Amino acid sequence: SDVTYGFQRVVDGISAQVVARDVAGIQDDLAAIAALPIARDDEVGAVVVDEPALAPLAGRQRSPLGAVGSEQAPARA
Repeated sequence: SDVTYGFQRVVDGISAQVVARDVAGIQDDLAAIAALPIARDDEVGAVVVDEPALAPLAGRQRSPLGAVGSEQAPARA
């Protein structure tokens, strides 16, 4: 049980590092997006969002947390 516990702590530590790296990347992406000319709909005063292009990016399979979860499952088993 000590070996299993130690292994799981290592996996948790690596997972935290992966998430921290991904969050830093997301912050960089947001800064780059903020610098882009963004289309606005003047009638409603809102940013124009390409919903079909956004939908696949919002799914769990594209999420860094989803990727970490799928890697942890075999290790925990």
